[in-house]
Amino acid sequence: MRMFYHSLAALWHHRRVFVASLILVPLLLVLHGLSKPASYTASATLDVDTTRATTPLLRNIHNEQHEELLYRILTNQRLVEDTLNETGQLLTEQTTEEQAFITRDFINRLDLNILSDNFLEITLSGDMPEGMTSQLETLIFNFIYELLAPERFRTDQQLVGLEEKIKHYRTQVRQSQTALSMLEQEAGDTPDEKQTRAIVTAEFNLQRASAQLELVQNEYEQLLASANRFQPDRANVLPTGLIWFAEAPRVDVNQLEAYQIRARVWYGLIGGFFLGLGMVILARLSDRSLRNDDEIMRSLGLTVLGRLPNLGPVQIDHGHVVVDAQIIQRSS
Repeated sequence: MRMFYHSLAALWHHRRVFVASLILVPLLLVLHGLSKPASYTASATLDVDTTRATTPLLRNIHNEQHEELLYRILTNQRLVEDTLNETGQLLTEQTTEEQAFITRDFINRLDLNILSDNFLEITLSGDMPEGMTSQLETLIFNFIYELLAPERFRTDQQLVGLEEKIKHYRTQVRQSQTALSMLEQEAGDTPDEKQTRAIVTAEFNLQRASAQLELVQNEYEQLLASANRFQPDRANVLPTGLIWFAEAPRVDVNQLEAYQIRARVWYGLIGGFFLGLGMVILARLSDRSLRNDDEIMRSLGLTVLGRLPNLGPVQIDHGHVVVDAQIIQRSS
């Protein structure tokens, strides 16, 4: 209990330092936040049609490993350099070191967040709002193009296979037409029973080859039309394909909001409290003065017989000590 009272006494003795820390630390935090230059964030939200995707990456973007892979694709150096070249950030007269610095700085200002199973957000931070929207839009188009590369490859392979089938069935149609024409010429106007059966068979083969050719051509045209969903439309920001803009790129100003100011004040009060308490404890530990009878006895090994009050100003008058009685009374 005595230690507690001694601590309170030390706190009261250094109350100015303690109160100053409680006031100055929150004030400095708030002033630091208000003095920072304005920053900007360009963001865009993408919608992924997971039901139409065929690659595991796009079918489950909310997976933690897939999220890391998406971020690596977004911050790929080649992709970023292509974006900076298209937006005029990298110039031929720049040195290799300058271009590398610009690329690293751009990558460090990028971020990707998975909002849900179908939505992801890409952000670009910076100090100047000019050109941020076009930079982010170009980056996202390159990002989408990179993501859809497996889809395009699979579609291209399917188109090649269908083209081979079309060639095959066209050849069958031509052969069936040639065979039918030859049979009809041989039979003339009065074919016998054997020639009639051969003509019917040739007509059936021709109809079957024509139907198969038509089916394959329709499948080819549908697949070719659907292949456009793997090509991002750079002319405008419109919903298209497996991945599209759910929200067009926009630029927001990062200002110190009221809740952020309150948070800084609370953090400052907490930090100021512990800082002031630490300074008081440090001052007490560094104070070597003797404050009570026990400390005198431990330090000097002497027994305390009594205490003299603070006499205040003392004067000597003809060998006599003259003191102010009121001061003695207040001290006692």
